[in-house]
Amino acid sequence: MAHATLKQKALEYLRRNPGRKFTAREIAIHLIKKYPKEFDRKQRESDCINTQNQLIQAVSKEINTALKSRLKNRQLKTFPVPPPKKFCWIKKDW
Repeated sequence: MAHATLKQKALEYLRRNPGRKFTAREIAIHLIKKYPKEFDRKQRESDCINTQNQLIQAVSKEINTALKSRLKNRQLKTFPVPPPKKFCWIKKDW
């Protein structure tokens, strides 16, 4: 999954952990650890991202936006209350 988009990587992470709820930040932290070279490059090339925390925050926002666009998928569920919003992949019963 070296050339997968951030949305694809986030969805794959959720699919591999069905039934567990994750915030966008938790997903971002996992992906940054799994793909360090890719996200180091993102940080180096950005004028706005100077720290690891800023990188996590930026990636979290991108994941939140990307996953919102996939909410029509019946297996992707969100849990907005209590904050922060959590995402969860639900296994199909068949």
